[in-house]
Amino acid sequence: MWVGRPLKSRFLRRTLPDSVDSLLLAAGIIMAFLLDISPLDSHWLAAKIGGLLLYIVLGAVALKYGRGRVVKRGCFIAAVATFAYLMLLARGMVAVPF
Repeated sequence: MWVGRPLKSRFLRRTLPDSVDSLLLAAGIIMAFLLDISPLDSHWLAAKIGGLLLYIVLGAVALKYGRGRVVKRGCFIAAVATFAYLMLLARGMVAVPF
């Protein structure tokens, strides 16, 4: 995406991002059920699920729906930053890990 050369396989290009996003979101929801935690009671879990939804939207704009190269690159950088925030959130279980 960054240098203008997409994946060669059309199947991977169309299914891989959606399957990874679905797997991450399902893992967050399953974790809530297994730990018997409501996202409304636990701030870090609500932030994690909200962050996952933001990551999915930014990734979709970066890979599919972005109109210009600047928009796609900006959404890509924002998606990577959101992913880094989610990793910090997963390690500390605090909504604001900074």
